Amino acid sequence: MVVTVAEEGNRRKGGMSIAEARQCVNDTITWFKRIDDFDCIEGSEEDLEPLAKATTMEVPTTLVCLLEACKGSIWFAEKMGLSADGIVDALGKFDFGDKLLPFAADEDQEYFLVINDKTGEVCEFESEDGTLGDVVGTSFENYLESYSQSLMSNKYEYVEDCGLMEKAGAGRK
Repeated sequence: MVVTVAEEGNRRKGGMSIAEARQCVNDTITWFKRIDDFDCIEGSEEDLEPLAKATTMEVPTTLVCLLEACKGSIWFAEKMGLSADGIVDALGKFDFGDKLLPFAADEDQEYFLVINDKTGEVCEFESEDGTLGDVVGTSFENYLESYSQSLMSNKYEYVEDCGLMEKAGAGRK
């Protein structure tokens, strides 16, 4: 008997459920807990109230889960995740317009990862000239899920004060 596989994996139809979002966040935080100096302080719904007031965008459910599970301190490569207060501060300090929501920044807050409310995509953003850079995810959910899978696949290593660096050869098969 011949079996033909039309598609690899168990592909999701539709968006990420709340349970899947929480599991993705949990997987990501679990990976970071292996790092000696990782300090994850849990957030709360009250922490998110100023953020809801500071933006007209709907904050993606997966980002809400992440902010409630850990106030910042998650590295996205060389950019540190922002807490809800950090996002509010960045919105007040830089001109993101009304369609961009920052969630991570480099140490000098020159380069950000933002969610583009118009397209839903995760993009790089340069604060100095206010330009959008490369699209790094089709949505925050997809970006975090792909990132979490890369962490779980041991494709990154933590470098103190630098963030996460992709291991040599980790991106190749």
